[in-house]
Amino acid sequence: MSERREELIRPAWRVALLNDTGERDITANISPRLVSLTLNDERGIESDDVQIELDDADNLLEIPPTGARLSVSIGWHGQPLIHKGIYTVDEPDYSSPPRRLRLTARAADVSGSLGEKRDRSWHDVDLRSVAASIAEQHGLTLRISDVVADANVAHIDQTGESDISFMTRLALEYYDAICTVKSGYLLLTPAATCVATSGLELPSFVLTESKCSTWRWQAPKRDRKTCVRAHWHDIESGQRRSVTVGLDDGDRQVLRTTYPSEDAARQAALAELKRLSRGGELHATLALGAAELIPEVPVSAVGFKQQIDAVAWVAKKVSHSLNANGFITSVELEPRDNET
Repeated sequence: MSERREELIRPAWRVALLNDTGERDITANISPRLVSLTLNDERGIESDDVQIELDDADNLLEIPPTGARLSVSIGWHGQPLIHKGIYTVDEPDYSSPPRRLRLTARAADVSGSLGEKRDRSWHDVDLRSVAASIAEQHGLTLRISDVVADANVAHIDQTGESDISFMTRLALEYYDAICTVKSGYLLLTPAATCVATSGLELPSFVLTESKCSTWRWQAPKRDRKTCVRAHWHDIESGQRRSVTVGLDDGDRQVLRTTYPSEDAARQAALAELKRLSRGGELHATLALGAAELIPEVPVSAVGFKQQIDAVAWVAKKVSHSLNANGFITSVELEPRDNET
């Protein structure tokens, strides 16, 4: 019985090398050499990466070329592995002593034309139209939440900026939304709502104190801002004007950007106010990793303190770390936004 339990709690992973003809499973080759494998998953796409460190004491490892594509899945022995995405190697690193090969690979979906810098402007369109145009240019299928699809883009410039960086900035700064690219889809959805672009609620995760090796809660700041001011340029008068949203008690958060219109300034101020109003954070490290945890998954805290358990949480940032001896998951949570 104890041997069976050892099998069930043993970490498992699969790494495959992709090429034009398919994929080659290299798990058996690297497993005896694996020092660590870490997956970082945040809102958006540009920060998603996997870091793999391998032992090369016998000096037989080949350094993979920059641009090599890896498919990575993780989980537990005896259970179905969870596919975590496809990544492109961009930072091979080799050092000695001891002889170690370290690979950093970033989300493959942002490579190619999506990463090329462009100059153009958008005027008097809705967010769906902007996203649809960019998705079509890169052969992607658009999935966008109805909550943000009709939001007006009065005017915005894309100057020396890649399409993925531009869409990420536009979604976050103006609409408190998330832009990401997964498996051939360009996805846009509101942040902290736990809703997929299909409109369906994401499966929830129950977090108990017994699951955590460590955890830390931070209460919302007492002096957090309840008012946001944004400036905009009035073309007709040539003057710089401002718009204020929230409870204006004199203690304001002022945005640095000067927006091209009053509507754009108000939209950006509302998005910032929504982020500020969430407040509070819960950080936890799970002793037994949970590969199913991803950003935007709703989380229920059970058995902590009343102030913590009473909050409806959502995963903001997730990191999975595993090796031959263990698999842990670190998660950063924030209160969810129920205004969908």
